[in-house]
Amino acid sequence: MKISHVRSPPNGGQMAEVKFLEESVPAVVGETLLDHAQRTDAAFKEIAATCDGQGVCGECVVLITAGADALTRPTEHEEAVTAAGNEDPEGAYRLACQATVADSTVDIEVATFRRNLRILSHGSGSEHVQLAPRVQTDGDAVRIGDVAVSYSGGDVLGLALDVGTTSVVAELVDLTSGATVATTSFENPQRFGGSNVINRITYDRTHRLLLQRVLVSHLNAAIAELPCARADILEVVVAGNPTMRDLFFGLDVQPIGLSPFLSVTETEFRAGHRTATSLDVPAAELGLEINPSGRVYGLPLVACHVGADAAAGMLVSDIWSSDAPVLFLDIGTNTEVLLGNRHRVLAASSPAGPAFEGAGVTFGMPGLEGAIESIRLEDGTARWSTIGGGVPRGICGSGLVDLLGELVRTQRINHFGRFADGSGSMTVAPDQGITFSDRDIAEIAQAKGSNYGAQMILMKEFGISVEDVGRLYLAGGFAEYLDVAQAQRIGMIAAVAEDRVVKLGNASLQGARALLKNESLRFELEERAPNVEHVRLEQDPDFFDLFVDGMQFPAVS
Repeated sequence: MKISHVRSPPNGGQMAEVKFLEESVPAVVGETLLDHAQRTDAAFKEIAATCDGQGVCGECVVLITAGADALTRPTEHEEAVTAAGNEDPEGAYRLACQATVADSTVDIEVATFRRNLRILSHGSGSEHVQLAPRVQTDGDAVRIGDVAVSYSGGDVLGLALDVGTTSVVAELVDLTSGATVATTSFENPQRFGGSNVINRITYDRTHRLLLQRVLVSHLNAAIAELPCARADILEVVVAGNPTMRDLFFGLDVQPIGLSPFLSVTETEFRAGHRTATSLDVPAAELGLEINPSGRVYGLPLVACHVGADAAAGMLVSDIWSSDAPVLFLDIGTNTEVLLGNRHRVLAASSPAGPAFEGAGVTFGMPGLEGAIESIRLEDGTARWSTIGGGVPRGICGSGLVDLLGELVRTQRINHFGRFADGSGSMTVAPDQGITFSDRDIAEIAQAKGSNYGAQMILMKEFGISVEDVGRLYLAGGFAEYLDVAQAQRIGMIAAVAEDRVVKLGNASLQGARALLKNESLRFELEERAPNVEHVRLEQDPDFFDLFVDGMQFPAVS
């Protein structure tokens, strides 16, 4: 028997086994998955278990993608990760220290949160940041602000952190030179709590602080693999949407899920009990294993579901210095939309959902190896390419946009997203049985409709048309691999002229890095963020009509 970590498609075998990463180990009845992982150093490093396998920390979450029936039934310690409503289409969540092999004749496939998910770990926006960090050195002495800290005399480092709903990216920066030392990334291990922020808010209500503990534990494991001593990291700067940021800091996120959808920091700021919505706490308070005197700074929020990642995007796009209106989109499960110039900035959050990450689409999948990422239709046949160049396993977000764009171009779907020939579906990869149906189109149509409606409402509020947009900035991992022409063809993003569209890459990480390198930018962002006008999409009388319009597909002229 083998237990396989599905970083790549499992290789068949005559005897059942358990494979972690690229290593397989024979499964032994009566041993836990954690026991098996400990036989491979690489696998064990990817599974956090600070309670030494007692089942009480809840950190060693893994996803069983095949062979779940060959394991013992979940124990009472696993109730939190097998909670109703948090099922994953790829498999079942278990605690590695509790899931025990019961059948040695069935292969078991195990995925940790360090799969080869295509995670964007760089930003391409312009960054001219004067090096003036909060962490200062004076000979052998080191200060964080005005506070002297214990230091052993090694490198002086900081960590820029982008905590996304789907992925986490950390960049190690030398604070004496400003140079990037290393970058690491992994899937957000909070995924077992739901695929979107609303699910995670609900989950945190009944399993308080478990999501925070799991995320910090995985981050600590990632920090341990960086080319530095933990004590050399003196500060961490964190960007993320309001829910992800506040979960990381261990704050109560329930108010974000209820009208008027405010973080506790925003409520306190509006009441005059704090000077900004930013956060600044000791790293030890969060359980983050860096220098014992280290600090963690969280970027300020804009408003409601428009968070610190959007604040970072405003900084990177330099929206405040533009005369012409600038449109900024960070497309994801929640799409942040900004529109403005040096006179006025509007912001909105569009709950697009996880359809473009494959959720709800029959053969949809995240950006893993084997995902179809690009498609063209030639003589009615789909010609595709996959991430990694191998056999297709499904279709990721960029591939879904390509496919829809081609169906519109060839007029194989009508205005309402139905196959014009009445077939209800098409075959994308016949050898693998991968198809695409009317129902799949409907899932994606809702996501794009939400994005379209948000853009149109902000332009209406600002008093401009698409032709007036001087620059369209696209941020985030999904946008980086997006064919802009196809996205515009299906009516997902505004039809701004191609020479005005700029892909920024990971603007959230880039903004966090800028604030890590220059403390004064924090004060500027804290001052500007409250002046952004937040637009509540659901309160606009035209939103439903624009949403419905956005769900439909433009005719080819």
